[in-house]
Amino acid sequence: DSTILYSYGYTGYPNPKQPKKSIDGGLTWSVLPSDPTNGYVYQLFADPNSSNRVLMCDYTTAYISLDGGTTFTTAFTPSTNSIYIGGVFWDGNDIYVASNKVDSVGSAILWVSNDSGLTFNPEPINGDFPANHYFRYMEGVKVNGQVKLYAVTMSTSFGGLNFTEYWGPTRKVLRLEYGISNWESLDSNGLNLASGGGSTHPNIIATCPSDPETIYMGCYHAPGMEVYKSINGGDTWTQM
Repeated sequence: DSTILYSYGYTGYPNPKQPKKSIDGGLTWSVLPSDPTNGYVYQLFADPNSSNRVLMCDYTTAYISLDGGTTFTTAFTPSTNSIYIGGVFWDGNDIYVASNKVDSVGSAILWVSNDSGLTFNPEPINGDFPANHYFRYMEGVKVNGQVKLYAVTMSTSFGGLNFTEYWGPTRKVLRLEYGISNWESLDSNGLNLASGGGSTHPNIIATCPSDPETIYMGCYHAPGMEVYKSINGGDTWTQM
């Protein structure tokens, strides 16, 4: 339903960031009747293929609604410390959430639900995923029935680094063919990333459901920005 939208906005004390919903394409907005964050929403993700599923988090816990924001349940609580969600891929009954436990070292976790969000289970981060990295941003796509997840990761003492903070920590670009292989590095074949001695710092990666082999990546490269594109699922990259 393209007229149903979700967002959150600053509303002032005592509930500074409340989740909101529009049922008229954004003309008017109302605060969700049930807000488990008590006005402290840090991130919010809505399922583009369902008007009923929305996931959001406060400082320590992720919550999910399966009824359009009327009620929420706890999706997962990764740590007693703060939480950062680096992206969600919605695939029917399956939901993949890139999450960080914001500890002093990288504590990335992939949370997966196979029952439309009723339960989530943590899965290990393996392969080329650095032990001291967090999820910066993740998106997914399905290629001939196979789920592929693409992620930008980063090394920092704080897993929730904002997009406005472009410079600094080392980044990597990784791909996971879910259920088939481990996370594999894509930091080559046209990418001159800082992790390999270059000066390009990726920030965000984007997939195209209508053309699942096409991947875009936005990067910071002093003194400006640049965009890379892959037409073969990340095997090779071209600067646009």
